[in-house]
Parts: sequence; C-alpha cells; structure tokens
Amino acid sequence: MDMLNAHNALLRGLNSIYLQAPHIPTSSTASFLTYTSAWLSWLTHHHHVEETYLFPAIERLSRSAFAGSEAEFDEANWRAARVGVMDELEKQHHAFVPGLGAMEAWVAACREGRERYDGVVLRGIIEEFAEVMRAHLVDEVVELDKLGGLDERGFRREYLVMEEAMREGDKSMIWPIVMRTSDKTFEGGNPFPPVPAPLRWLIHHYFERKYKGAWVFSPCDTWSRPRDLPFAPEGGI
Repeated sequence: MDMLNAHNALLRGLNSIYLQAPHIPTSSTASFLTYTSAWLSWLTHHHHVEETYLFPAIERLSRSAFAGSEAEFDEANWRAARVGVMDELEKQHHAFVPGLGAMEAWVAACREGRERYDGVVLRGIIEEFAEVMRAHLVDEVVELDKLGGLDERGFRREYLVMEEAMREGDKSMIWPIVMRTSDKTFEGGNPFPPVPAPLRWLIHHYFERKYKGAWVFSPCDTWSRPRDLPFAPEGGI
C-alpha cells in the first residue's frame, strides 16, 4: 500500500508540473524550477533505493520461495518465472531513464542560466517519457503483488530497510515534496506518508523554509490536504 501511495504521489507531482508549466509568470520561474528539481530528486532517489534494496530483496526472497528447499531448487525454472515480473519492470525503468535525464539536464541548465525557461519546452520533454513512466509505476505495484509466496516477515524486514534509505537525501527538498504531493483523501483516505503530526509541523516550519517559494506549486499542503494549483487552468490536477 505504501508503494501504491508513493507512486500515486509521484504521478500527482508530475501532473502539477505539466499542468502549470506554460502558465508560470517570469517572476516565479526560479521557484517553479526549484519545485521541479525537488520532484526530480525524489523520483531519482526513489528508484535508486528500489534498485539498491527492494529488487535484490525480492530476488532473494523469491528464490527461497521458489526453491522450497535447496535440494529442489532449479535455477533455470526460477529464472524463467522471474523474467515475467522483475526483468520486465527493470526494462520499463530503463526505458524512461533517458527522458528523465533530459528533463534533469534542461532544468539544471535553466537554473544555472544556460537555458531560458519555456513551459512549452518543458511540457515537450515530459511528454517524451511520461506515459512509459506512468505505465511502469502502475505495473510495478500490480506485478509485485503477483509474486506471492514470499516470506511476509522477511519481506517486511527488507521493506523497513528500504524505507529507512528512502529518508536519506536533502530533507529540505525530499520531505516537503513527499508531503505536498501525497493526497490524504486518495483511495477514500489513508495515512501516507506515515509520519506523526509533530514531524509534519517540523517539516512545515523548518525544512520548508530553505526553498519556501517552491511549495506554492504543490497540489497539497504539508498535511497532505489537496488544494487547487495556482497556475493551472481552473486549478485542476
């Protein structure tokens, strides 16, 4: 469920960038580029942690589940079963990485003054990879759910390690963007991300200050309550 919510928030964040990009006034472009950089940082970090922690853990646990016992293990049969899930997810991931890299490079060039901000250009870059990325984020949740047979306690231990790694990075960017793209009303209401109220207060009053101007573009507030986008037609998301 946490992965479903995280992926939903990532897509909501990208939607907020895409919808507002052509309508940003010149006086706000620097802050909007910072907001976009925060989203890029989160997505890049999210996938790095998945490939470093989650996918290897699933491989270990699925190998164990498939074997039953070491004496019965058949490498060829296990790998054939794995190809339908993990290999396809990895292919999808690598398919949108070039487009994501192009977005990162263009945003960095704009922030450094080497390129002039143009919302139409940004939209075009996003359109090159967005559908592949969306399919990957949806399929990853669905396909991992199909694995079945994994040691639930073992998987939970591995997932907690991954969650701890997810908390790394620039907290002045990662924490606000996660809180402000997560919708507490999604799926009828949920507590994602599962952080206590005092921590949200700390994020709002301390960690958000460094890039204060960036968070006006977010689709939710620090408490993950949805709100209209200020620079999107009719405030839609």
